[in-house]
Amino acid sequence: MNHIRGCEYSLSPAPGADRRTIVFLHEGLGCAAMWRDFPRRLGDATGCGTLVYSRRGYGGSEPVSLPRPLDYMEEEGERELPALLEALGIRAPILFGHSDGASIALCAAGSGLAVSGLILEAPHVFCEELSVRSIAHAREAYERGGLREKLIRWHRGNVDCAFRGWSDAWLDPRFRSWTIERYLPAVRAPSLVLQGRDDQYGTAAQLEAIARGASGKVQLELLEQCGHAPHKEQPERTLALASSLRSASSLKMKRMPIPGSSPFASAWSGLMIQVTSPSSETASVSAGTVSAKVKRVPIGSGREVLMKVPPLEMFLV
Repeated sequence: MNHIRGCEYSLSPAPGADRRTIVFLHEGLGCAAMWRDFPRRLGDATGCGTLVYSRRGYGGSEPVSLPRPLDYMEEEGERELPALLEALGIRAPILFGHSDGASIALCAAGSGLAVSGLILEAPHVFCEELSVRSIAHAREAYERGGLREKLIRWHRGNVDCAFRGWSDAWLDPRFRSWTIERYLPAVRAPSLVLQGRDDQYGTAAQLEAIARGASGKVQLELLEQCGHAPHKEQPERTLALASSLRSASSLKMKRMPIPGSSPFASAWSGLMIQVTSPSSETASVSAGTVSAKVKRVPIGSGREVLMKVPPLEMFLV
C-alpha cells in the first residue's frame, strides 16, 4: 500500500477522464484490507476507479491519540476526507461507506463535498440503544474473548487504537445524544441505503431518517437474512444493487449540434430534468448518480441549452 496524509491507501484510477472513482470508507473496526476483493469487483462491474484507504488509527495507517473526540465522524467527513481526496486529485467521487464509514460519507456530502452518489451500508445517523448494547458486548469479547487476536491480523500495532477509539466513544454516556441528522438536508446526491434486517448494530429507523431528511433521491434496501455487513454476507446482491447506482462512467456520451453555438457540444443521454417553474433560470439535472444545478439558456424554437460551469458541460433539450 501507498501512504499519504498518514493514511495507507490503494488507488486504481478510473480508466477515462469521464469516469468516476468509488471511495470506500470502512466501518468502525475496519481498514482497507478488510474490504478484500469487493472494491475490485465493483470497479470491474461499473467501469469506475476505486480508492480504498485506512483512516488514521486503523490498519497500517498512523496511530492517533486517544480518546477520540465524540465528533470523530463529523471531523472525518468535514475535514479529513476532503483533504485526502484533494491530495489525490479525486473529484466528485461516489462514496461507499459501511457503518461509521457511511456516517462519515453523509457528513462529507452534507457539509459541501461534491459527490456523484452515495452507497451507504448500515449507516448511523443517531445513537440507538441497540448499538450501545452490541458495542458493549464487543468490548467484553475484546477484553475476555478472542476478538483482539482476530483484529491484530488486520490492525497490527494499531489494534488497541482502532478498538478503543471506536468503542470508548460509542460507550461514553454523552454519546447517547449524538446525531448527524442536521447534515441530511444538504445531501442532494442520489443515495442507495442498504441494511440487513438482522443488523445487530442498528435498526431500520436509521434508513427512515435518511429517506425523510435527505434532499436527493434515496433508494432503501432492507436485506433479508443479512446482518451488519451486506457486502460480506450478501456480496452478489450488494454488487448488483451498487452497480445500479452508477457514476458518469455509465452514461453514453453523444455529439449533437447546438444551434447558434459551437459546431458540436457534448450532451448526456438519459437525462432527468426538473424545472421548478417555466420562468426559472435554473434547473436540476440528473443522470445515473450525477446531479447538478444548471443554467437554462434559450436558443429559440422552444429549445434551450442547460449549462454547468466549471467545467463547461452543455445539454440540449
